Amino acid sequence: MSITGMSNIPDWNDVELSMYLLDELGGNSSSTNRDYLANLTSWLTITPKYTVYRVNTLAHRGEEVQDIIYKELSKQAVSRGLDAPSVFIHEEMPEVVLMDSWDVASLNLSFQDKEVIVDIACGVAVLRGAHVFAPGIKGMSRDTASGDYVSVFADVKNKCTRGLICSFTEEKFFVGNGIVRIGRNDLFGKAALVKGIAIEMIDIRSAIPSLPLNCIPDSYAMLQNLPSVLSCRALAPSAGEIVLDMCAAPGNKTTHLAMLMNNKGTVIAIDKTSTKVDAIKDRCQQFGISCVKSFVFDSTKAVLEVKKPEDGTVKIQNFHQKKVTEEKCEDLSKCPENIEMKPPFPPETFDKILLDAPCSAMGQRPQIISSVSLKQLKSYPPLQRKLFQAAVTLLKRGGHLVYSTCTITVAENEHLIKWALNKFPYLELAQVESNLGGPGLENMGLTEEQRQYVKRFGPPMNSLELYYDNYDYNQDTVGFFIAHFVKK
Repeated sequence: MSITGMSNIPDWNDVELSMYLLDELGGNSSSTNRDYLANLTSWLTITPKYTVYRVNTLAHRGEEVQDIIYKELSKQAVSRGLDAPSVFIHEEMPEVVLMDSWDVASLNLSFQDKEVIVDIACGVAVLRGAHVFAPGIKGMSRDTASGDYVSVFADVKNKCTRGLICSFTEEKFFVGNGIVRIGRNDLFGKAALVKGIAIEMIDIRSAIPSLPLNCIPDSYAMLQNLPSVLSCRALAPSAGEIVLDMCAAPGNKTTHLAMLMNNKGTVIAIDKTSTKVDAIKDRCQQFGISCVKSFVFDSTKAVLEVKKPEDGTVKIQNFHQKKVTEEKCEDLSKCPENIEMKPPFPPETFDKILLDAPCSAMGQRPQIISSVSLKQLKSYPPLQRKLFQAAVTLLKRGGHLVYSTCTITVAENEHLIKWALNKFPYLELAQVESNLGGPGLENMGLTEEQRQYVKRFGPPMNSLELYYDNYDYNQDTVGFFIAHFVKK
């Protein structure tokens, strides 16, 4: 049996993938490679210390959410004899509330006699501060009953059969200890309960506080990674503009764009999966947002080829007046108020575009195991280029485009930016004005000036000890990348 619970090293099954990442990011000597791979995988496994909430500023103030969180943490701190973690509003982004972690030395992280095995997704959620919900449980020790204090492990290799009674001897990853709220008989018996909190997490390995379900009402705020918030801030949409969110699901950034516009103007949100578009609509409804129009559509096909008849007369739907008219229009792209606002769109329709591209997600933290193959990883840049080309075509001259990913690979970040600047000479990089993150990587195709213009979050190029000795919540985030372009 291998318990990776205290090792901080996830299992990387794909040797080719490891070597590819080392070739992109690591050193040259074999010893340097080994050290860097251990450093990289450790960093990916560690949960960022601060939890980030983005406030629905259309209806609430950051201080309201800050107060809700702090009162709950103070109540927990009193019951546990601890100091409450700090809760504060971000100095650069007033819509962001950050919650610190518990002092890890004060937590009980010893293995208990009874254990619960959960799936990988549940284990990652626990490390981010979630409780264990019934559907995430795969196995539980015999005679485990409500009120028992148990250890929770994630099933690293997906080997646990549902309902396992005996001790799980395959590879598992310790995520923390908690109190059972739904016992074994109720979980796996004839009248099995498959909903609700099954384990109330008390001592989580990452030291992230667990808040009660619905502690923060849905209409108040949502969890969102700090660089993700910055990507919308970098685009800086204004009230009255027409903005496109090309790969919008699940709608987190869509709602942020709408808030930055004070719910005035039009945000078009596109995703090619209907269930994901439904999620966007639900989130907008929760936040009271009315300026978003969501569509099920493939963004790589979002450009409409407009062929103008010889007499120059075209039939178009007036978006504002909601009627069909015949009008003389030499250039539809200069008449956005007359364009039917649904995909596909004529070229140069949008004032601003957010392309938060589908990516390998190699920057997600924590990662208990890497499941991405090298073949999968290499499939993303061609798709990202197709999306980028569509975005550039749909952007007005003088318009702004933000490209972002939640990955750390060079091919999806610095190399794509180099390709874009070569492919579209009328694009220029604009500075992302922020103290968050750092510059792009050196010697990866960008000039020193271009490198300083983009924002990269992770991985740390130095030792983890040095990284955490100089800890900064504006740097210790998920892996992320942001580039801001202007179409001249």
